[in-house]
Amino acid sequence: MYKFRKVSSIVKPDVIDLTSSKYGIYYRKNIEQIERETSDGAPVVEYQYDEIYLPNNFRFAIKDTEIYISKIEEILQKLNAEFEEKRAAKHLENNTKAEVARYNQNFTITIQGKDCTFDTSRGTQSDLLTAFAVCSTGATYDGWITNNGVELNLTLEDVALIANTFKELSNVYPKWNEFNIMIDNAATIEELEAIIIDYYKS
Repeated sequence: MYKFRKVSSIVKPDVIDLTSSKYGIYYRKNIEQIERETSDGAPVVEYQYDEIYLPNNFRFAIKDTEIYISKIEEILQKLNAEFEEKRAAKHLENNTKAEVARYNQNFTITIQGKDCTFDTSRGTQSDLLTAFAVCSTGATYDGWITNNGVELNLTLEDVALIANTFKELSNVYPKWNEFNIMIDNAATIEELEAIIIDYYKS
């Protein structure tokens, strides 16, 4: 994404600067003349403006400054719109994969001496809430069938063990936030495309 930066100079800048660099051009706008005093009280004129450095594909054979500015603005608007569209798509990819990772993991833990497999689906989450409510009364939650076919009569301690593991595995926020920051910090389309969103790779 092409962004302007605030710059100040004691020399009045050219709006379109084709000579300062052979590798690109400088485009400047919102040029303001500021009068101030130095530390010893001497008056000085300073120019403050927004500046962007652009590659040589922005170097055109256009003599009229206003036409040149219009051409640059048209291209920048198109490129930045394309960049923001790709950034939005990458955010959507991150959100979608986080949702899948949150509710589609399997885990095996030992309960009552048996290896028991569970998942992090919404159904398991709902069942855990029900089991917790039952076991909180001092009763057992009978007849839970694990993913690998083990039938359990769960105690409150058993429910807590399942729930803690469920919570740990389904907490995708740290990775989601890491990817989110990477997407927000990307400055080019190439940097966006280089971000590989994988919730199963440690």
